Order: sequence, then structure tokens, then C-alpha cells
Amino acid sequence: MRLLGLVFVLIAWLPAASGQTISALAWLDDPEGALDWEQARDAEQWTGYEGLLSRGYGASVVWVRVTLQSEAGSRTGSDELHILRMQPAYLDEVMVFDPAAAGQPALVVGDHHHPALDPIRGPAFYYPVPQSAATRDLFLRLQSTSTRQLLLDLHDPRSLATAETRQRVLSAGYLGVICVLIVWAGFHWLLSRDRLSGIFALSQVAALLYALCALGYLRVLWPDHWPVWMLDDYLSVMAMLAVAISVTFHLRFLLEFDPPRPARLV
Repeated sequence: MRLLGLVFVLIAWLPAASGQTISALAWLDDPEGALDWEQARDAEQWTGYEGLLSRGYGASVVWVRVTLQSEAGSRTGSDELHILRMQPAYLDEVMVFDPAAAGQPALVVGDHHHPALDPIRGPAFYYPVPQSAATRDLFLRLQSTSTRQLLLDLHDPRSLATAETRQRVLSAGYLGVICVLIVWAGFHWLLSRDRLSGIFALSQVAALLYALCALGYLRVLWPDHWPVWMLDDYLSVMAMLAVAISVTFHLRFLLEFDPPRPARLV
């Protein structure tokens, strides 16, 4: 679980090269979820931030204002698209409001919406942004029962391919470490029948199954004819299972040292 968080932190450090850039980010809390994008735009309580937005668990809606600015000397033709990438892939719903879309959501994505409906199908959420010479804002409405984290970056198609490859290398490395631990602990359990090794192997299997969804792999592989609620419930079940088995392993591990009774109660 901690390594999964490290993967997202490393992703945030990856540079994005493009003809236009994200020049500013700000967030706004909407406790009742009653604001439309125009009311959110005109609100005065915006709070600027950089990098990864992390608002934890909560029922309130979070609005994010993304300010886009073209770089000097960049091409600004209307046919030049850039891609706004939104991560992680386990958010329930993200609505993108673009003033150019006449007030309607330009995009609605999340794990409550089937990945086959995404304009670009991949391990994250993507919004194609027409390049503009003028500075302008996009507004994102985020609502999720999972931890409300949001990492945004902007790419042209070429730099997006590079960033996606880097991310896949980091993700594959993380999954590879888990697989090595599963094989090692599994063989150790087969040879010794050590209960602690068996529990550790099960905890790593659960972590692997959870990571496949949290890192977005299942969004790419999910069959078009399978209902999306199964994908959402899978993540919730695997998150609880991974935590439960991990806690069980750590408790069993500490008991191996035969701590005094007061320490056991703690």
C-alpha cells in the first residue's frame, strides 16, 4: 500500500512537455454539492495548490480550477489537441466543464461510468483540450467515496506517450516486486508449512489484485459487455481484503516475538 502511494508521488515528478501548460491550480469545497460550474467559477473561497491534491475521505464535492496558458512560440492552431490527464483511476466521478462547451459537462468519467465510454481508454482519465493562444480555465467537479486525490498534467500526444511509458515502467516495477514476494513466500510455505509465510503470501496476492485496479490496468482490460458496477465493487472489496490480511499478518508477526501481555493488549 505504501509503495503504491510512492508510485503516484514519483508520477507527479515526471515533467510534462507541451505547447500549453497548467499555469495554476486551485480547489474549492462544496459541502452540499449544490454549486454549478458558473457558481463555482464566481466563488471567492478558491485555495491554490501545487502537485497532488489530497482532500481525504468525505461526502462533499471538490471543485478544481485548472488554468491553461500557452507557451511562448508554441503552435496555437485549432487542430492541435492537448490531453489533460486525470489520476488516479479509482475516483467515482469527475465532470469536466469547459466554457467552450456551452455550460454542459464536456466530459464525465470515473469508475461509476463504463471505460468503454471514455474518449481515450487507458489507465487514467483523459480530456482532449483544443490548444488556444489565450489563457483560460477548466473546472473539474470531483466526487468520490474513496480518498479524494487528484493528480493533473497536460501533454501533447507525443509527450503523453512518453509519460505513459514511464508510468507503466514504474507500475510494472511495483507489481513485479509484489510477484517476487508472492513466489518467495509461497515456496517457503510449501516447504515449511509455516503459517506466517502463508499469511504473508495471501497478503501480497490481495495487494496485487488491488493494485491492478488502483493503477488502472483493469479499466483497460475490462470487457465492454461486463457491467461497470462490478469494477467499482471489485476495488472496494479488494481494498478491504488487502488491509484486513495485511493487519492479520502484522499481528501474527509481532506475536512471533512473544511480547509481554500489556504489549499484546496494545
